[in-house]
Amino acid sequence: MRVERLNKDKVKIFMSYEDLTERGVAKDDIWSDAPEVHELLNDMMDEVYDELGFEIYGSVAIEVYALPTQGVIVIITRGDDVSKEQHAVYQVDVRLGNHSYITFAFENFDHLVNAAKDLNRFVEEKGAVYSYNGQYLLLLLEEDFKVDQYESITAILSEYGSISSLTKDFLAEYAKPIIQENAIKTIKEYF
Repeated sequence: MRVERLNKDKVKIFMSYEDLTERGVAKDDIWSDAPEVHELLNDMMDEVYDELGFEIYGSVAIEVYALPTQGVIVIITRGDDVSKEQHAVYQVDVRLGNHSYITFAFENFDHLVNAAKDLNRFVEEKGAVYSYNGQYLLLLLEEDFKVDQYESITAILSEYGSISSLTKDFLAEYAKPIIQENAIKTIKEYF
């Protein structure tokens, strides 16, 4: 399990499917309301506090994103409308990350170029590239690739970058567009 603080009220947790199995949670059970899942969430929140000092209080939103070949990403956001004195039981609002797109973040442009070249056999020309917070983000819509190629595409992208929880709408609103159409084709032609 890897824990990363995204901002003062948000943390990201990555758990591989092996981590889930070791904790007694099957891959398909993560979406259920089983006692094991509640226990896993409590364990995660305890570990987040131990590692980052991120205290859970008040209303909490939990977003779960499944990565078919690697594991799950859990984003925990605490509500800022609740005071720290209220250490009562927290509410959990679970939103599943079943989006019709993939967003991957790359630390530098060269990593993105290499990923685009390796994607050539699956995605020939589609995609969009954005810049946000010093990273390059590749957005691929579901119609840009065949659904049965999802695992292969995410495996290639994972070699060069990491899955991002930034949504398509967030990128459109806050990120700087670099290549808005046919990003894979453009990158292959010019780099």
